Amino acid sequence: MVAAFDIFSFHRTIMDGFKSYAMSFVDINDAALAREVEQRGLQDSLWPDPLIQFNPSYQPGAPIEPM
Repeated sequence: MVAAFDIFSFHRTIMDGFKSYAMSFVDINDAALAREVEQRGLQDSLWPDPLIQFNPSYQPGAPIEPM
């Protein structure tokens, strides 16, 4: 049986790591501004949502075997 790979979980893991990395450089001294940044989240302002497209000429091929 072939194990499924959850690309969305993988993406979340990568983005959470990047957010942690990016936040390590942010030091906000103003309490009101820090609350606003925390509420809005930097994710929306640092990077857009991923682009997901479907290729109409895609044709299924051989399955990928896990390593």
